[in-house]
Formats: sequence, C-alpha cells, structure tokens
Amino acid sequence: MERTDPYGDILERGRRNQKSYAASLKTLKRRKHVSLDRRFAEFHDEVFSKIDCLLCTRCCGELGPRLTDSDIGRLARRERIKPSAFQDAYLRTDEDGDSVFASLPCPFLGVDGYCGVYEDRPKACRDYPHLTGNRKDFLSLHIKNLNYCPAVVLAVEMILSDK
Repeated sequence: MERTDPYGDILERGRRNQKSYAASLKTLKRRKHVSLDRRFAEFHDEVFSKIDCLLCTRCCGELGPRLTDSDIGRLARRERIKPSAFQDAYLRTDEDGDSVFASLPCPFLGVDGYCGVYEDRPKACRDYPHLTGNRKDFLSLHIKNLNYCPAVVLAVEMILSDK
C-alpha cells in the first residue's frame, strides 16, 4: 500500500518561501528583544499537535543523522553485534568525516512509519527538528529543514506572523 503525502503542500510552501523566510528570521534574530530559540520552543507543542511524524517520515527517508560513538555502541548492543560490525553493516563516513547511514531511507524505518529502534535511536533523531534547545547553529538548521520538515515550516510561519 502506497503512503499518501498529507504535508506536501506545507513543504512546497516552505521551499517556495525559503529565501524570504530566512531573511525575515535573520532580521528577527538581530533584534535584542526577540529570542528565536524561545519562540521556536513556544510553538513546539502547537506545531506537533498539527503534524503526525508517522505520516511524514521525511527526516528518516531523506536526511541522515550524524551518529556519535555512543549512538553506534547503543545500536550495536541492540542488534547484538560489535560496534565495528555495526559500522561495517550500516554506516559510511561522509564528506565531513561523520558517521552516517550508508543508505537512505534509514535502515530502521518501517513501512508503517515507525522507527524499529525508537528507544535507542541516535541523539540527532531524538532532537530533530531541533525546535527546542539552544544550539549555536539552530537558525541555519531551521532554514535547511524548511525543505524537509512540515513542523519547521509551520513554526517559522507562526513566528513570522506573530512578530
């Protein structure tokens, strides 16, 4: 059974408006009285009340997380293999020297949208799409994720409409 794409229109809007959204967010970030970290966190719950990640799965299908040594060890234990065997079976080194899955979609993504290693998933997966927390590079991540995550598109639109 083929999965439908309930968020294609939202993502198309994000892609189409990416440059203008990026410029507006950068302008807001320069204002001393506006904390974009806080604004993204404020809209987190509202955004995810409208988005069902199991119906989307673009992060698992199109983006590869960076896996830390801890992630690799945890996933290797789950698979009951040595970390080196896990690396050989599932990972490659990308152009930045990071360990990432050798192919996409993620080898642990089920056809039903569920993660087969959810309790042990990599930290990058746990944190995605980084709407909460305080990262130095969060704004560039959000701008990039306008192409992949409908929750980010909605959060950006909420922030920009609520300046």
